[in-house]
Formats: sequence, structure tokens, C-alpha cells
Amino acid sequence: LKIQMNEELLREIWKDVERTFPECDFLSSPESRKVLQRLLFHWCRSRNPSKTPAESYRQGMNELVAVLYAAVKQGEHAAVSLSPEDKDLADRLCNDRHNEADTFTMFVKLREK
Repeated sequence: LKIQMNEELLREIWKDVERTFPECDFLSSPESRKVLQRLLFHWCRSRNPSKTPAESYRQGMNELVAVLYAAVKQGEHAAVSLSPEDKDLADRLCNDRHNEADTFTMFVKLREK
């Protein structure tokens, strides 16, 4: 039953994700769409683990998380003119390894308000 609920939630989220900002190459890429789906799925499951998809996911959440993901992606550092120690710090704090987690954290905070 839980697997079926998870699959139903993933399908529900995907319906919106595949229509999210189709004019934006970055957000409409297959990789970004999978990230958006994972972010929304994990948020729904972490906030409403025993609820049905209709009770945890709302249409429009895809657009919020997409804007946050794009902002985080845009915030990746460009190490063009950084000193070696600043580059090291930027690598640890602001690189693509953290984009998904950073977006999730921002979405959680946004939804708490």
C-alpha cells in the first residue's frame, strides 16, 4: 500500500513538473525535472508521511520549488577571480553538490511561513 501511495504521489507531482516553465531550458531539462520531482516528493513525504497524495501535494508547488532551484543554481560560485582560500570556501559552500539540499531547505522554510 505504501509503495502504491508513493508511486501515485510521484505521478501526481510529475504531471505538474513536466509542464513547469517549458520556456526555460534549464528547468525543462530532464535532469532538472527529476530534481524538482525528488524535491517535491521528499517534502510531501517528510511533512505528511501517512497522507494520500491529494492531501500532501498541491498544484503550484512545482513552480515555487522551480524558482528556488533556479535561484540556487544561479548562486553557484564562479571561481574566476577568487583567491585560493576563497575558492576553497566557495567550493565547500556554493557548488552544485549542494543545490538540491539547499533548495529543499529553502522550500521547507518557505512553506513554514
